[in-house]
Amino acid sequence: MEVSPLRRIALSGVVVGVLAAAGASVAGFVLAAIFRPHALWADLPSLPPAVQRSDRWTDWHQFASGLLLASTAISFALLLWLVHGAKRVLKRKAVAIAASALSLVMAALTIITRPLVEWDQLALWSVTVGQDLGGYWLAGFDNKVRFVLVGNQELSQGEYLQALIVHLGAPIVGGVALLVVGAVLLRTPVPARRD
Repeated sequence: MEVSPLRRIALSGVVVGVLAAAGASVAGFVLAAIFRPHALWADLPSLPPAVQRSDRWTDWHQFASGLLLASTAISFALLLWLVHGAKRVLKRKAVAIAASALSLVMAALTIITRPLVEWDQLALWSVTVGQDLGGYWLAGFDNKVRFVLVGNQELSQGEYLQALIVHLGAPIVGGVALLVVGAVLLRTPVPARRD
């Protein structure tokens, strides 16, 4: 079966999107354990190694999330273009369009919820001294946390936890949806467009 150039580009977008979703997911789960906030104007090399490591993973997460959104948007647009001229819209194509739209929404959610999980400070029920406070899990699940400050806004632990679950789950759902799109693109012949 000959693969058209547009289908090749759409499949490439799907592959890049799946890899970006995997990268964003891995970085998100690593940050769930090691995230350390710091002031934006701080001299990063002078900060503790744990903060520098957290900053590198945050940068990787932002890059992977942006790549996920871009590749998903391109794949979605090309998929719509490929099926636009077809007289019959097969059930598989409808599934591919729905999965592609879902992956686009999940990619956008990954970016939208990122600022909601990067906490600035934690209000604790009792004072703790040390640098062992870090990660997204602590802010979402530890019973020592009273509330979370994100961008000078106070969030309850429950509100923070909702944002965290959406943020960490969105790239996984988006990646799975992209795998469905890729499978449909590979298995369904796309008729030639009639202009």
